[in-house]
Amino acid sequence: MRDAGLRALRRPNFRCWFVHLSLSSSALWVHWLAQDWLVLELTDGSGTALGVVTALQFVPFLVLGPLCGVVADRYPKWATVVATQLATGLGGLVLGLLVAAGAVELWHVFAIASLMGACNALWQPTAQAFVPETVPSRDLGSAVALCAGSFNVTRLLGAGAGGLFIGFWGTGPVLLVAGLVIAASVWPLLRMDRAALTPGPRATGGRLVRGGLAYVRGHREIRLVLAVVGVVAAFGLNSQLVITLIGTQEFGGGPGELGLLGACMAVGSLAGAAVAATTSSVTLRRLVTCALLFCGVQLLAALSPALWVFAVLMAAVGATQLAFVSTAATYVQFATTPVVRGRVMAVYLMVFLGSRPLGAYLMGWAADTWNAPAAVAAQTGAAAVLTVAAVAALRQRLDAEAGPDPEPAVPPKGSPEESPQGNPTEGRPHV
Repeated sequence: MRDAGLRALRRPNFRCWFVHLSLSSSALWVHWLAQDWLVLELTDGSGTALGVVTALQFVPFLVLGPLCGVVADRYPKWATVVATQLATGLGGLVLGLLVAAGAVELWHVFAIASLMGACNALWQPTAQAFVPETVPSRDLGSAVALCAGSFNVTRLLGAGAGGLFIGFWGTGPVLLVAGLVIAASVWPLLRMDRAALTPGPRATGGRLVRGGLAYVRGHREIRLVLAVVGVVAAFGLNSQLVITLIGTQEFGGGPGELGLLGACMAVGSLAGAAVAATTSSVTLRRLVTCALLFCGVQLLAALSPALWVFAVLMAAVGATQLAFVSTAATYVQFATTPVVRGRVMAVYLMVFLGSRPLGAYLMGWAADTWNAPAAVAAQTGAAAVLTVAAVAALRQRLDAEAGPDPEPAVPPKGSPEESPQGNPTEGRPHV
């Protein structure tokens, strides 16, 4: 079981990718924590300003998402990943220099968060579509789960170490170091054997944006996944903001406590990643179950009577969130043909990350108007109710269109029903 979950690490190119992702994600979590703390310092603890800067990181996914998907499908993914990571590291360095020089203002933070968000909007779908190039199709499920686990578990190093570093050195030096590490994370990519990569066919011709959207509209299961992901992401998946608001406003925590809470969530994510990496198949039923479990645990965390209870429950939040995110991403990866994968993943990420700005802003506003626990509890409860409502309404509509979906909708990894690229092709729309 353990070997099955880690089998993607046997591939040299995936190991290089995994090292890159771990380094970059760790530094990015440090940057986000330092950025949030800087906003609190500049605004005397404004939850609204914190919600705005969190929202600005995700707005580019809404504005640029489809175009970024076209870039991912049309141009070499390896080169795009390297360029976006260097640009992201540069943004962190600029913000760190402004803080170190004592010249930083709130609008600087907002502007750099938006620019780094634009780089992330291009990097994310490209990276999602690049992972299948580093492993054979039978190892794709393991690779996706390991990548999701890496991104979340790096909270253990990023958020935990970041809180300690901010306490010792302040936000300026921490932002500088984080930017340098993000830029340096391209080194493992340069060590890849690019001749051994297995790129899919590149998209050509015109109307590529329209083709990607048409593929999603014609794919019943993906539409249902996007509905669930959009609801949960908008109202529930703002864990960075949840930790900061409740940790500071409810329990009076500082950088050290925020780092500890992030580390607790990372430990839970590690457990969730271990389970997700060894799961033989993903289904719509499993996706909805993971979504409701996540909402239930986060609702309990919002009502925690003490910091230690909140820390323990955030570990459970990390496990259920990782299971939900990994299930959704794996489902879409398997259900998409290679030539359109970048555009489909861009739409997925546009929903997954682009729906979060509104939720982040509302959570910050509600925390200022009421209190942090009430804000988190209200939005998490709304996510659970809307998930059930969306599944019921959309499932009924989809059944009316073409009858019930088979379960599991995605075949077990490595099964003979998979196409050579690891994607079920029977009955799928093509571009």
